[in-house]
Amino acid sequence: MKYDREWAIIDSNGNSVSQKRYPQLCLMKLKIDLNSKYLLITAPEMEDLSISLDHQINEVITMKVCGKKTLGKMEASQNSQWFSRYLGIECTLVRR
Repeated sequence: MKYDREWAIIDSNGNSVSQKRYPQLCLMKLKIDLNSKYLLITAPEMEDLSISLDHQINEVITMKVCGKKTLGKMEASQNSQWFSRYLGIECTLVRR
C-alpha cells in the first residue's frame, strides 16, 4: 500500500513510539487524499492535522525502530508539536 509505514513518531531518545505504550494512537483516524496529496489526521479533542505528501525534508536524524537503528527525515515542527500535545510527551514526527 502506498505510504504504508512511511512515518514514525519518535520520543526524545530517538526510539519509536508505539500503540503498546500509547494506546491513544489507535484513536487517530488517517486519510490520504491522493488528489490533493495530503495526509489528514484526526484525533479526539485535537484540531485536524494536514501534512503534505510532496514537501521536501532536509534534516536527517538517526532513530530506532523495533530496536534497529535507521535514518529518518524530520517533519515540520508544527506536525511534531501536534503529536506532542496529543500524546503528552516530547516527540518528533519523521518520515522514513
